[in-house]
Amino acid sequence: MDVILAAPAESVGVAFGVTLGREIEETVEQVMAEVGRQLDARLSEIDALVQAQLSRWEARKVRRKAEKAARRAQRHARKMAKAARRRAREAQRQWRWWEEDVAPERDVRTSRDDEPVTEEERLMVLRMVEAGKLSAEEAARLLEAMEA
Repeated sequence: MDVILAAPAESVGVAFGVTLGREIEETVEQVMAEVGRQLDARLSEIDALVQAQLSRWEARKVRRKAEKAARRAQRHARKMAKAARRRAREAQRQWRWWEEDVAPERDVRTSRDDEPVTEEERLMVLRMVEAGKLSAEEAARLLEAMEA
């Protein structure tokens, strides 16, 4: 008796199809895994670029705010200097008026000689030095004379 060990033609095709299906499925899974890794890497690069760009943007924003604050401080300093110059001119005018109207022409001692020099008088002399109307030596002599 002869035994034929041949599979029917249909079963060979089914086995081949199952094997091919598994291979395709494994290949697709491998490709998808690789695509996922590449996508993650690209997204990390993009995230780093976005963070760097945001950092630059924030740095520019902070720099603009600092420049604006510096300009505001300069304007304020100019206003303060202008006001100080105006006050110095006013004090100088008052000092000249006092010299013209009150200063004696000769050395006359008054009851004022017994009173100490006030802080306001000292400040007035210092303002005159600051304004360039008196030298430091003249101011020292004036203060010395006022205190004598």
